[in-house]
Formats: sequence, structure tokens, C-alpha cells
Amino acid sequence: MFNKKEQFFCAFCRSRRKISLKKNVTFVEGTYCVLAAILLSLLFWQNFDVRILFIFGILLAITEVILQMRWRLAISCPYCGFDPVLYKKNKVLTAQRIKNHLERRKKDPHALFSKNFYLDLPRPQAPPPPTNIGTVKKGKKLDLSL
Repeated sequence: MFNKKEQFFCAFCRSRRKISLKKNVTFVEGTYCVLAAILLSLLFWQNFDVRILFIFGILLAITEVILQMRWRLAISCPYCGFDPVLYKKNKVLTAQRIKNHLERRKKDPHALFSKNFYLDLPRPQAPPPPTNIGTVKKGKKLDLSL
């Protein structure tokens, strides 16, 4: 009924955004489907009919599909293209889609005027250089005598 939105940060670009957490049909939507099925039954057949169950099932399935699609589209980041559901399934494909999204964004002149023009993307960090000072190889004794 009331679409409550929660505030989140993107796991990749760390941009703030609001998304709806409603993923499945709740009691409220089920009630709306029952009422709509009753009204359609009265509209078409002027009394209660067994076909109301069929109409209710179809309305409930359509509502579930719409809610799932809306949630799935809202969860991917509009700024960097990161999709956490796809990331759990295939990390390589996610990286490729992010790269394609950022390339399209770089070529798009309207991206200059967008809300998040500068994305604070994570930079790959080089590992620290190995230090051999003070290490002893296994099996050898350290001679500290003067």
C-alpha cells in the first residue's frame, strides 16, 4: 500500500540512493486482488461465480510478477550499473556490465549534468612490497652474536 523506501549505499560506487524493499506480495496486495476479483465478477456475471477464484489467481500472479520486476530493476545502481543479485551469481559478468555501463556513461553528454557526475569508484590497490628484513627461513637459526 504505502511504498516504504529505505536509504542504502551502492556496494561498488558508494553513492546514496533509496530503494523499495518490497519484493513479494503482502496481505494488503492480496486483499486488493480479492476485491478486484469480486468487482470483476459482479461486473461480468452480476453475481458471485466460481470463476472468481480463477480471476483472483491471475491477478495475484500479475501482482507478484510486477513487484518482482520493480524490485529487480530498482536494486541495480543507476550510477555505476552494479547489480548485487547478478554479482552473487556471476562476478565476471557483473564486472563486464559495470565496465559497459561506465563506457556508455563516459560517452553520454547528459552524464555531465547528472546528480552523481563524479563517482568515487574503488581503485585497485597494489599489494605492499615484501620485506625480508627480520625474517628467518624455516630450519635455519638466527645468529645474533657479535
